Amino acid sequence: MSPEMVIKEFYVTILGYNHVCDAMTAAGELRDVPMRRLSFTRSCVHLLTNIVEHLANKLDELGWSSVLKCIGKQVVPHRPGRIEPREIKVRQETYKRMMQPREERLAELMKNWE
Repeated sequence: MSPEMVIKEFYVTILGYNHVCDAMTAAGELRDVPMRRLSFTRSCVHLLTNIVEHLANKLDELGWSSVLKCIGKQVVPHRPGRIEPREIKVRQETYKRMMQPREERLAELMKNWE
């Protein structure tokens, strides 16, 4: 894949993300729900199932508002006290550390192997 195609793919991804966020904002305004409380994944599903009609301009204003109503129904429940920090636990090493040069250690292992 050429660098130009990677850049194009990046911009198309951002464009799609912005389109989903715009639809979520419109759905939130229609249903009087904050956009942050709507499910991004379910919004993507609803948009993808109706994208062919939308791009072909067969989805009239009434059809588009029904899509927005479906998106607006997908409210994520409020879960107070739920905190999931992005941290990594330090894992214990299961192997001993090699404390001598590799050649010496291999020679020692081969000597014990015989």
